[in-house]
Amino acid sequence: MAKEKQDINPEQFNEFLTYVATKVEPVEHPFSGKSIRETLSVFKEDNPLIKSYRLTGAGFINKLLQDKTDFNLTNDDKKLIIEVGAFGDPDPRSGFKLNMSDPKIADKVEKMSVDLAEQKEKLSNDEYQSYRANARKKLVNDVLKFKVTDTVFDNEAPKLDFYARDKSKPFSDFITQELQMQSGYGFTPEIPDFAGGTIGQEYIPANDQERYRTTTTSSEVGPDTTTTRDRLENFYPDEKSGYLSGPEGLFYNPESKQFLRQQDVYGPAPQLQGYQYDPRLKEILSTAVNPNYGSQFNQGGLTGYAKGGNMNIKEQTQNVAAQGRYGDSMLLHVNPAEVNRTA
Repeated sequence: MAKEKQDINPEQFNEFLTYVATKVEPVEHPFSGKSIRETLSVFKEDNPLIKSYRLTGAGFINKLLQDKTDFNLTNDDKKLIIEVGAFGDPDPRSGFKLNMSDPKIADKVEKMSVDLAEQKEKLSNDEYQSYRANARKKLVNDVLKFKVTDTVFDNEAPKLDFYARDKSKPFSDFITQELQMQSGYGFTPEIPDFAGGTIGQEYIPANDQERYRTTTTSSEVGPDTTTTRDRLENFYPDEKSGYLSGPEGLFYNPESKQFLRQQDVYGPAPQLQGYQYDPRLKEILSTAVNPNYGSQFNQGGLTGYAKGGNMNIKEQTQNVAAQGRYGDSMLLHVNPAEVNRTA
């Protein structure tokens, strides 16, 4: 009989991820006093997640992501584990790696390293932490989305429960909510036209424009009989459309002498929010790395905080200021006259 999995303790899970995101100090010698004390402390560790991680490192991370432990993890929990590995201080045990054998990635890493070294000399520590957080986001953005969609969801976009939807709202609301969820997890779903919601109807030419129907009936005892029928015999004025309305949902415009069919007109397609960081990530990185570093990871992805983000004014200002170049790291409110005087 399979052992029943236990629900994960939120506090222990948060403590575990903070530990994963914290910079690891290397041990000078495997048989030094510090190394021995470190080994002994593992067995005194109260948090089972941290204990397993300290014993097996990336192996334990992989088991968590593959549901091969005694703990129940949600997809959001697994996604957060990957995000912590991607943005915490580099730790090879976290399981998150960039493919340095790819020349493009290796080149990006090298350029980022050079740029960060330059910025560290120019910026204050708070500004530098914000700057390097955004640099890291740009570097791992594509890899992060791939790892989440592949590892957590096996490349199959999750779906909402169709039968549990709010039937009092338009179906397009349900579709948009599902698309936003998929986008937030790193997928790029195809957006159907009807996701924009129906905003009206239009009348377009029908395929069959023949007004008269001619039918020939053969007879063995007499001549063939030919009958011509006007299709408009079964059409009547329709006040709503202003046309004649007939069978099979067809309409007729007497002015243009065209048969028409009605189709829905949809509103603009929704703009998808893009990848969304787990709301727990900010606090974990703020504690493990640096508060200014962590502040760049509000709920919302690389492209900003659309659809539910919560970046405050101070954080927005720090974020924009950190994008300056060549030592430009201050934002000023000035009026046009002041601009002219400084030009």
